[in-house]
Amino acid sequence: MFGKKKNDKFDAIAEKLKRAKIATETTDWKRTTEVVVGGLVSLGFYESKDSPQLDKLLAIGSQGHTVIDCLSGQIVYRNREQDGYDQETLSAWDLSGGTTEPIRMSGIDGGGLKLCTKDGWSVEAVPIAWPIYHYILQHPGSSIYTDQLIGRESKFELLDFDYKQMAWGFSNSGNSLLLTSSSDITVWTRAKPI
Repeated sequence: MFGKKKNDKFDAIAEKLKRAKIATETTDWKRTTEVVVGGLVSLGFYESKDSPQLDKLLAIGSQGHTVIDCLSGQIVYRNREQDGYDQETLSAWDLSGGTTEPIRMSGIDGGGLKLCTKDGWSVEAVPIAWPIYHYILQHPGSSIYTDQLIGRESKFELLDFDYKQMAWGFSNSGNSLLLTSSSDITVWTRAKPI
């Protein structure tokens, strides 16, 4: 009566994720960079009305302010003296002068990144072996939760499995994808930007 209740649907998803191998590159996406920022607090993608394809990431850590060009994977600016971060509004200002617009941030103080793109890519953090999450990138029109119910195979890429990540989601353009722990930042970008 009080034993473990069997859930065939969840068990099938768990088995599928356990068999999946971590992808480092797919036909559509590639791992662009991995950067370490000590004492990571918050991250945010630039939102530029003038240059919507601008994919830069602002990272705020205990040692200041770092700007990463997601498409090249290069660190383009570091400021170890100041960070430009406002914890109350979850926003920051780029001290390098790359934009004058405030940047919405996500991290230990709250906030969130986009979980889907305009053309249908989406991300999920699946806690099949809590406290470990499986972080997956789902192809347009696919869902690990519903595809098997309608008789089709779900299409996804396993990007990592780890403890709860600090920030996880897409840039505003949809060309970059961020996965980050307390100090490690991993950025994926599209092979062919939209």
